[in-house]
Amino acid sequence: MNSAWKKLLSLLGRSKREAEIHAELAFHLEEETERRQADGLSSEAARYAARRDLGNIARVKEETRAAWAFAFLETSLQDLRIAARSLRKNPRFSIVAIVILGLGIGASTAVFSVVNAVILKPLAFRDPNRIVALSSLWKKNNAHGQVSVPDFDDWRSQSTSFESMSYYDSREIAVQVESGAQFAKISTASSEFFRTLGMEPVVGRLFHAAETTAGSGSTAVVSHSFWQSRLSGDPAALGKTLRIAGQTVPIVGIMPAGFQFPDQTEIWIPTNTLFRIIAPNRGAHNYRVVGRLRAGANLESAQAEMTLIGTRLEQQYSGTNKDKNVAVAPLGEELVRGLPTMLYLLLGAVFLLLLISCGNAANLLLARAAARTRELAVRAALGAARGRIVRQLATESLVLGIVSGLVGLVIARFGTMVLVALAPANVPRLDEIGIDTSVLAFAAALTLFACFLFGLAPALRVARVDVNDALKQGGSRGTQGMGAALRQGLVVAEVAFSVVLLTGAGLLIRSFAELSRVELGFQTRQILVMETSNAAPNVERARRAIRTYQALLEEASRIPGILAVGATRIPPGRTGSDGAYALDQEAVAGRMTVSSPQAVYSIVSPGAFAVLGIPVRSGRDFSAVDGPDEPLTAIINETLARNAFPGVDPIGHLILTGMDIPQPMTIVGIVGDIRQRGPGEEGKAEVYMPFEQHPLPSTSMRILARTAGPPENVMGTLRETGRRLAPDMPVRFTTMDDRMSQIVAAPRFRTLLLAIFAAIAVMLAMAGVYGVVSFLVNQRTQEIGLRIALGAGTGQVVKMVLSQGVLMAAVGLVLGVAGAIASARFLSSMLFEVKPFDPLTYAAVVALVALVTVGACFLPARRASRIDPMRALRQE
Repeated sequence: MNSAWKKLLSLLGRSKREAEIHAELAFHLEEETERRQADGLSSEAARYAARRDLGNIARVKEETRAAWAFAFLETSLQDLRIAARSLRKNPRFSIVAIVILGLGIGASTAVFSVVNAVILKPLAFRDPNRIVALSSLWKKNNAHGQVSVPDFDDWRSQSTSFESMSYYDSREIAVQVESGAQFAKISTASSEFFRTLGMEPVVGRLFHAAETTAGSGSTAVVSHSFWQSRLSGDPAALGKTLRIAGQTVPIVGIMPAGFQFPDQTEIWIPTNTLFRIIAPNRGAHNYRVVGRLRAGANLESAQAEMTLIGTRLEQQYSGTNKDKNVAVAPLGEELVRGLPTMLYLLLGAVFLLLLISCGNAANLLLARAAARTRELAVRAALGAARGRIVRQLATESLVLGIVSGLVGLVIARFGTMVLVALAPANVPRLDEIGIDTSVLAFAAALTLFACFLFGLAPALRVARVDVNDALKQGGSRGTQGMGAALRQGLVVAEVAFSVVLLTGAGLLIRSFAELSRVELGFQTRQILVMETSNAAPNVERARRAIRTYQALLEEASRIPGILAVGATRIPPGRTGSDGAYALDQEAVAGRMTVSSPQAVYSIVSPGAFAVLGIPVRSGRDFSAVDGPDEPLTAIINETLARNAFPGVDPIGHLILTGMDIPQPMTIVGIVGDIRQRGPGEEGKAEVYMPFEQHPLPSTSMRILARTAGPPENVMGTLRETGRRLAPDMPVRFTTMDDRMSQIVAAPRFRTLLLAIFAAIAVMLAMAGVYGVVSFLVNQRTQEIGLRIALGAGTGQVVKMVLSQGVLMAAVGLVLGVAGAIASARFLSSMLFEVKPFDPLTYAAVVALVALVTVGACFLPARRASRIDPMRALRQE
């Protein structure tokens, strides 16, 4: 122990120790010289004999150092100093290598930070592995859906695998606080919601079971962010009240910072209080369900039990539960359904980019090692072991990698911010994305992997250099044959990886182009969307909200710059409700089952079709005659008319839906089909209903205004009009163009990122081609000069050099296309109207790579054609 401590301390006084070693060796040398002189030798002969007996002074010093200190640690520190000095002496090489590697490490780390936060990181709940999502499983298409309240009640009462179970729903409505009416995301939840998630408030309490029963006064639990932003973090917030749907709701608790489940919720209220569940219907799937497994229960046993319960309910309620069962999945997995494929695709893409970066860095190090061949040979001739030389080069690679890793972290920090800004709004847990300890660990592991990958090849190549040959050669000749085949192999791999990325990007670009060309069936240009909310707990208040909307529509139509105005509950781009419908006799009898045909339910005002440019094919549009006290009416789209009334005029027939009023409606018109869920889905059967006849679902309408100029020009006037008519109604503006842009945000996001990665990969690969061809031209300078002296023309020289680069690119293309074909199937679920093996895309990729390869080889070829043969031969 004392010996080890002394060795460690000796590292701190290295200069003193070196002086002591030097003094001791000088003493022994002088003493031996004097003894030889005493034996009769001359002074010069005595000193020579003393040196011969003492041996190699340098070796003795090394052995003494090994005895006095930790040799490996000392030589490692020495290697680090030499590596740092070497990188400082070659700033251009160092900067280029660091930027290339930093880019690969940074991009990979940024994408991993998103994957980590969205998929890998456990949910911030107590025992998150025991929390599962339960959903309706439609056996015909294996789709997961929302749950009806009667189904939930049976699940909870009949199962034994769960400690607790809760259903919930979320919506964005008006909430009046001290600062006025604002939009807020509200979740209604059953009594065991917070217990199921294992969450407790930081201040106050949760709502009691008694407060979740119909007729009880509602209470509110607010998020930490709502408390800070809307209530100014007031410690006396408990007991204050909120106005929701015209009722006063006291705040009883504040949740911990960061908890906003589900969907960035700001306020939680007990279900069936403000918003009553009227006559629960087993066919009305309006809620999501979360459960906590009992201690000792697992996912497989819970799924087996719920499958038996679902089968029993299907037999008992064949009308509503036919072909329906239960799906149980980890909550984290359910939250990101559909996202892992996209995120893992991007992670794989940046990993390929990292490999290309490492290939370029390895090529740079090989070129540098080739230039240092004579230097390294001299070291070996002076006694340095090959392992010692390899270790020195590996240390240089490590230092280069560490610096690149630090640069990569800076790139990753900014890259993460960009990814969050570009990510679709439906990506969960975006607020958790950042550089945390797990991301730092990933970056460190990635840096070590990169160091090993790009540093191994040059180090091993140097270890195989013949010292005698290297010492006999000089200047540039000393670099001949130094890893030429290896460098070409690295470039082939870089081209192959870039072709895989480029093909994937090309397929996604073509898919997105096809998506953008889809006819939606409605217009989006110069349409302003004014979002409002007048949530009402009963029909009387809802009718009051309808009168507000009627007045707002009438005044908006007179605002200069507005050409047409209307309103809809949910603008095209997404659907609010859908369900079964029945016709004529079945509608009168009220016969609807789960086997009944399905349609989208939409609520609109008169004039909404005209604003959106949806044509009325036959019959009429809604008008003032479709008032609250008039016979119920409906308009259907062409798809429903074609499916339900083949060869028959639907006008005058009856239709019944499950929207809100269980009474048949008379069909008064047929309108053109639209892609209600966006360009990626075909138009579906749709039933439109007038908002005056359906007051409860129509308390949060979106005002649509077609404008003569930019929609932003009328925002201020429209806002003032709404404020004057309904001071407590919050408003928010967007445009139809913006809404449709959000719908295609996911394909645009992955297409843009993959295209960027592919572009960087191609540039790096072509830089590798340029570097290797330039290296080969330098190697063959004498040969090329001799060819020119013997009569070779410029074209022949250019062709000879180009063929070297084209050959590498051709091999890389073949391998890359094979890799692209093998991996294209992973893209099939993301493509729209494009096949994974689209020949046009593959042909474009081959043509592009061939073109940029010729461009990358042109400068070295041109330089080769201008070699002065006399100068080249004199160098020989």
